[in-house]
Amino acid sequence: MNINDIFRKIESHETSAQLNLTSNLRHFFMYAERVECIQELKNALKDTICITETLKRILSLSKEDIDFRYENPYDSAITIYLWVLFLQSEIAGKVAANIASKLRHGWWAPRYARKVLKEDVYFTPTTIEEVGEEREYVFEAHEKFPK
Repeated sequence: MNINDIFRKIESHETSAQLNLTSNLRHFFMYAERVECIQELKNALKDTICITETLKRILSLSKEDIDFRYENPYDSAITIYLWVLFLQSEIAGKVAANIASKLRHGWWAPRYARKVLKEDVYFTPTTIEEVGEEREYVFEAHEKFPK
């Protein structure tokens, strides 16, 4: 599969909707680990040409005209591109974070980009940990909200 096909899958409404069901960055990336097209991107980024193409894609998507009444439709995709680039190459990740930090009407991408730029994250192959920040509490289905 070529890099443009991978981009199309990651930028699809289906992938975006699935990722947006998560409650915080940690869960976002834990879920992303299980998405096949994201794994394909990780494998593709072993090639430096694909790293360059992914950086170009982030720049291109960040310049797209968007409807300001809604969240940026490329927010999840840009976050994934940034994350996978940062895992592959810290320098490429920081370049991507510089672009993503300014994403208009984004939720995940600007948040994660700021963490990358502040060096406020560390990684293991399957998780993201946020350093120096209180974790968001996630309610389980059987729990009741506090009064």
